Amino acid sequence: MHTRNTPILFLLFFFIQPCLMAAEEGGYAGAFLRMGVGAKALGMGEAFVSVADDASAVHYNPAALSFVGKRVFTSAYRALSLGRRFSYLGYAQPLRHEAGVGIGWISAGLDDIDGRDEDGQPTRKFSDSENAITFCFSKRTIPHLAFGLAIRYFQQKLAGVSTNTVGLGFGGIYKKEKKFSVGFSVQNLRSKYSWDTKELWERGTTTTDTIPTNYRIGFSYWLLNGRLLTAFDLEKNLKQTMKYHFGVDFKIYKDFNLRLGYNNDRFAFGGGLSQRYKDFEFTFNYAYLPEKAAVAPAKIYSLEVRF
Repeated sequence: MHTRNTPILFLLFFFIQPCLMAAEEGGYAGAFLRMGVGAKALGMGEAFVSVADDASAVHYNPAALSFVGKRVFTSAYRALSLGRRFSYLGYAQPLRHEAGVGIGWISAGLDDIDGRDEDGQPTRKFSDSENAITFCFSKRTIPHLAFGLAIRYFQQKLAGVSTNTVGLGFGGIYKKEKKFSVGFSVQNLRSKYSWDTKELWERGTTTTDTIPTNYRIGFSYWLLNGRLLTAFDLEKNLKQTMKYHFGVDFKIYKDFNLRLGYNNDRFAFGGGLSQRYKDFEFTFNYAYLPEKAAVAPAKIYSLEVRF
């Protein structure tokens, strides 16, 4: 495919794509990874590295898989403006009450992007899609301390050109249930996209984009006999400034929680409603996040099943 509009469109979209996916997180490869997953975590402002008590632990802190207690499945959908899409599927399972395994899949993208030639005339539609699949294992070393390892496969397809890479991550957590916990995680070690556009047009080149390594550390504390969870995180990657996350989760009734969070420079709100049926516990979580560079706020819906 050697059309005269393709180089212009590809180069332009290559640089603006991260801004379209997440304007406040754009500018570097893997922007979709920094949008967060799960309505519970996002409703708490992403202060979750020391909490991570559902299948989103695969994303936030693999070490926490040792404390999930039961098998848990989490699905989440993020409603975004400007035609963007973002979803998450995760599963975690304890092993012999001392270890845990998990798998998670993040999918993001943008369809129906108008192609234009040098004269500004429409050509055809393009799309962008990104996926990250993570496998995790966690093991307790003493009753309240665990460490975890994550292996993540990344794949992106942009305007007909695709690339992939593999990255590593790890985490640790010290957790005393309904009292306090401390956790840390390191994500996306040795993760790079290598783009080759030589087959796309005559003057194509090869380009390497590094996905920034991300560091998180945080602590959480339970108050009011375990009804009020408070959490605070610090987050830093090698390309961006320090971020601050704060969140609370208050159990109003037995099966109903309200959440409030502060995610670096904006507030978040959310809640959760649980219902038991035989050996299954279903929880519907919701989060509401204003977006700085979008025409509408983000709304996150997730369903969690424990069994």
